[in-house]
Amino acid sequence: MNIITKIKSKLIKNEFYSNVATLMSGSIVSQAIPIIISPILSRIYTPEDFSVLAIYLSITNIFSVIASGRYDLAIMLPDKNEEAINVLSLSIMISFFTTSLLIPFSLIFKIQISFLLKNDKLSKWLLFSVFGVLLTTIHQNFIYWNNRNKKFKIVAINRVVQSGASGFFQIIFGYFLKKLSSGFIIVGQFLGQFFAAARLIFSFIKSDRGIIKEISLKKIKEVAKRYSEFPKKTTLSSLLNIFSNNGRYLVLGFFLDKNSLGSLFFTLRILMLPVSIIGNNIADVVFQRVSELKNKGVNKNKIKREINKIILQLSSFLIIPVIILAIFGKQIFSFIFGPNYAAAGIFSSILSFSLFFQFIFSPFCKVFFAFEKNTLYLIWEILRIIIFYIPIFILGYLKVQSIYFIVSIALSIILNYSILYVFLQRILYEKNA
Repeated sequence: MNIITKIKSKLIKNEFYSNVATLMSGSIVSQAIPIIISPILSRIYTPEDFSVLAIYLSITNIFSVIASGRYDLAIMLPDKNEEAINVLSLSIMISFFTTSLLIPFSLIFKIQISFLLKNDKLSKWLLFSVFGVLLTTIHQNFIYWNNRNKKFKIVAINRVVQSGASGFFQIIFGYFLKKLSSGFIIVGQFLGQFFAAARLIFSFIKSDRGIIKEISLKKIKEVAKRYSEFPKKTTLSSLLNIFSNNGRYLVLGFFLDKNSLGSLFFTLRILMLPVSIIGNNIADVVFQRVSELKNKGVNKNKIKREINKIILQLSSFLIIPVIILAIFGKQIFSFIFGPNYAAAGIFSSILSFSLFFQFIFSPFCKVFFAFEKNTLYLIWEILRIIIFYIPIFILGYLKVQSIYFIVSIALSIILNYSILYVFLQRILYEKNA
């Protein structure tokens, strides 16, 4: 037996890493697609075009958190699928209700919203963001359902579908229709979301339709009450979380020119790929694994040792690429994406070490939910908002150059995720274990 076979055999025997590998197989392909097409997109669309996409995704991601009341997180927690399917049904029902309220609002106030966000191109595409909220919420609900039932292969393939469809349509629309409107980059993104959500729904109907008979209004009311902590506390913390990651483009749009905003979005779009490929997959498997261990009564110190081991492994994996990016970021971006994205390369050098902190600690955010420590997580999200935005508003008031905003963002990320790690150790501490 050669060394490769031995390693493969060892990974298969370890369920945790086998599940991570399954998700990563799909994510590597799905994230390879944006990497491959980014040099194409950067020559079709300008940084200003990416600023429109940044605002669209900010609106979609922020409101998708509100849409379900965060009952989607509770799908992982019940011992039996008979209860979990009612949590899934409740979450989707709330999502449709929320979307029905947003549609008339987006139609009536689209001009005012575009003016408020200082982007006149947004008004004609605002309705797409509302339906994007519904698609994102439905997609996330069924992702949790599949993760709960360890159907990681379905999740992996679905990520390829979404990424591939988005990239394909963005290139096609950008090449043939960009003269009509640069906003077709949004249409491409929307269609990717649509195909991904539709595929998960059809997969559920095909393999799990038998569980549908367990859904009842009485049971939905019961799970709504049982997991009421999620809309009460977790919705706010999740909203703060997504606002920290996506709402920043809405706020920074007041202080940065469109090219700088688009360059920042493009930079983070590229640099967050390692988080998407590895971090998000580990987060999904960690959430499932920790929930399972907790239900079995495993002591917290054992869980903490497993988590610290994963953090060390992630650190050793990324440190060399981070150093290279910190030194040669401008040259790398200019060569791959074209001279219009030299500023994005400078931003990447500044942000490299801060994103290293986010990469190694962010996969463990959902551990708070597994132990139902929603209040502690809410405290962290509030601190995160304060640490991130107060310097931004001060710098905006002083009207400094764009580069200082990027430095401020980098420092805030390092501090925020260091605090997260301290909080994580606190909830995993178990005396006399």
